[in-house]
Amino acid sequence: LDTRGATEESQAYFRSTARLADYVEHIQQAAAELSAEVKHVQTNDLDECIKRLQESEEDAVVINPAGFLQEQRLADCIKAMTKPVIEVHYGNLFAKGASSLVTPACSGLVVGA
Repeated sequence: LDTRGATEESQAYFRSTARLADYVEHIQQAAAELSAEVKHVQTNDLDECIKRLQESEEDAVVINPAGFLQEQRLADCIKAMTKPVIEVHYGNLFAKGASSLVTPACSGLVVGA
């Protein structure tokens, strides 16, 4: 369940009123302009996430690991992948003192403000 932007608390934390659907719509529009295909998948189940990554046929993966930041199994799964995997976050979690086991396994990282 993604409540980002739905509460005053999350709006203050992420400094945005955007909801997940807003991001997905923007990504889909940008992909269309680039003649690229994008598949949006969201899960709160680690096993499902890992299975989806292992079975992915896409050329690259962009992932917001969210609650899975400290999951070694996810990091190991990403390390084993032969395609680019980019980790993204709405805000700069590192500036807020967080860390991620997933980051070193990824090909790149994009964080918001």
